[in-house]
Amino acid sequence: MTKTPLRLLALSALLLPAVLLAACARGAATEPTPTPSPAAVLPAVALVAPVYLIRQGQVWRLERDGRTQQQITAEPAGVESLDVSPLDNSLVYLTANGLVRTGPRGEDRRVLLQGPSLPPVDDELAARNSREWIRGRVSTPVFAPDGSRIAYVHNGLRTMAVDGSGVQMRLPNDPIPDAGEVRDARVIRSIAAWSPDGASLVLISFKYPVASVLYQEAIILGESAYLYPVLRGGTATFGWSVDSQTLFAANPRIGGMDALLACTVADGRCTMIGEDIPARRSFFYAYPHAAGPDQILVFMGSSTSPAEAPDQFNMIRLQTSGYGRTDLRQDGYAIRTALWAPDGSGALIVTADDRLVWLPAGPGPAVPLPAAGDTALHWAAGGVD
Repeated sequence: MTKTPLRLLALSALLLPAVLLAACARGAATEPTPTPSPAAVLPAVALVAPVYLIRQGQVWRLERDGRTQQQITAEPAGVESLDVSPLDNSLVYLTANGLVRTGPRGEDRRVLLQGPSLPPVDDELAARNSREWIRGRVSTPVFAPDGSRIAYVHNGLRTMAVDGSGVQMRLPNDPIPDAGEVRDARVIRSIAAWSPDGASLVLISFKYPVASVLYQEAIILGESAYLYPVLRGGTATFGWSVDSQTLFAANPRIGGMDALLACTVADGRCTMIGEDIPARRSFFYAYPHAAGPDQILVFMGSSTSPAEAPDQFNMIRLQTSGYGRTDLRQDGYAIRTALWAPDGSGALIVTADDRLVWLPAGPGPAVPLPAAGDTALHWAAGGVD
């Protein structure tokens, strides 16, 4: 395995566009009723906590037994993004260009922010080049790690208290006038991850006007409000170190030199920690997760070309230096999204064919769970109903 030297963070990241889920239910939210799945179909499992997810445009909750399910929302316009409070399992989600907060079971529904009605557009690229959408679109609400505030995008990065008060503009978009075309105006698209200590955020942005939905970059916004662009190419997935001082960036679509990086917040430098065997095998990585101060868990795949993503990824463990790879499981999967257990005991994955599966990080069978196009997986806070 070879590594590159430390390099200044001046790399761009291309991320897949967020998928807007169509509405699938009508009417106001009603008292949810648990729906047990047939026990004969699903093996026994004890998840580390209940799981919230978006299924067919609504929020659902899957209990620790991996069988009992509840539909939490019934939003006429559907739910597009979701986050769960680490403090009390309250929910914040986006629907009809507004932010809504509810209790863990969908109770006490309250609209925190209502954005404007937006003009229709033909596709995602048209939305990114629309001044009305750039200024008016609300997206990706994320709770702070202590549960005290919510970060979200609305013509820039903003935060608010969990009751909707105290709105602050943290980082505005660059101005885009009504007339004329502005080149390279920075527009914040979404929030990817908040550091465990609450001091830094990973943001996804693009430069207006944009020629492709793939032309995006991931940036770290630290306490000093200094932006560090990180990672080049492909669909980036991120994970923070336990001490919040290092961002691990993995690239499941483009292999080779920058497929797995460790980026230091303090000095804005990245180190390649992925395997690289030039002219032989190209390695690809996805969904890094810190497993203590000196190890990370991650999914890895390989192919004969850095431009040819593998069909399957396997669960492995690495030292944070990139050395000491241990294969945790032998089975591989085409992964659409993944969520590691906080204690590193395993991961929930949604496969490319829409199966929801629990994978233990070690010996033990993969456990299929109820699934129907699940996205936006989030653990409930441990020990909180």
